[in-house]
Amino acid sequence: MLQLGRRAEEFMDDWSGQEERPGVMERVGGIEARVGGIEARLTCVEHDLYPNSGESLRDAVDLANSRLARLCPDEEGEPPSPPGVSHR
Repeated sequence: MLQLGRRAEEFMDDWSGQEERPGVMERVGGIEARVGGIEARLTCVEHDLYPNSGESLRDAVDLANSRLARLCPDEEGEPPSPPGVSHR
């Protein structure tokens, strides 16, 4: 029972935040702070996945694709060729 009590106490310390101990890194701020950090990072990733005012990675990919399409238009009725393969 004593060992189970210690394990439960360690879990609660990890959940609420705890200083470093042998074999366990420091848990700053507990679960709420860690989840908040994950949510902030996810917001940054989501910003780059969807078109917005031209600042996202998605906008850069769309711009590159439109420029490439103007430089290398596909011939009608033909599927795009794999890189390095020519139909001519």
